[in-house]
Amino acid sequence: VSQSRYPEVYVEPFLGSGTILLALQPRRAIVNDINPRLTMLWYICSHHIDEVKRFAEHMDDTRELYEKCLTEFSEKAPVLQHEIPRKWHSQQPCSCSTELVKASIQYYFLQRMTFGARSCFRKDGTLQASYAQDMRAKHLYYSPNYQKVHEYLRNSDITFTVGCYTEVGVPKNAFMYLDPPYCSYNSRNVTVYGRTINQEEVAKWAKSHGVPFVQSNMWTDKIKELYSDCSLHQFEVKRALRNSVTTTN
Repeated sequence: VSQSRYPEVYVEPFLGSGTILLALQPRRAIVNDINPRLTMLWYICSHHIDEVKRFAEHMDDTRELYEKCLTEFSEKAPVLQHEIPRKWHSQQPCSCSTELVKASIQYYFLQRMTFGARSCFRKDGTLQASYAQDMRAKHLYYSPNYQKVHEYLRNSDITFTVGCYTEVGVPKNAFMYLDPPYCSYNSRNVTVYGRTINQEEVAKWAKSHGVPFVQSNMWTDKIKELYSDCSLHQFEVKRALRNSVTTTN
């Protein structure tokens, strides 16, 4: 997908880490994720870059720091999550406490240090995670990268929302990139990140807007059936996860 081929507005209902957003860097976009803690990371990179750099300077990949961050984050997250804005713009700051900025950095650190291991939120809002040592973790807090993200966000017209993908407003002049939980080969649904999604509902919603879209998914018979009434173009993409991870409880 190139910027010269998609229309005026880029829409991504399942933002996640925002890899495609940062790769394309559209000037105007509407992006969403159901995880408010994750979207908060984008918010602080947009409006609190100095605090991000200050907290990041003291981060490393030690087990001691991991345990400390996990304890502090689990204690504060249930209260602080109510402070996270459900809709905001990359050029318009909202009020945000220093504690929330710190908790967001800790969340990012914990997620990266548990990559390849199990990480999920309990019903009380605390985080359950396992430590996964990765030698590349020491490079997570490279300040120039934060600065580049900050500059892109502040110079672009991007609306961030927190909620279900069905709540995302899709304009007629949009192009969508969909990266939902993937369809498995033995079921219509697949559970990842502690959530289950209905593939029929995703397909119905995606097609209802009448705009072009690209979707990342397993090329199963179910997916072929759901999108059989569309003009399909299949792209084979290698999917790889880091395998140099050692997990400890």
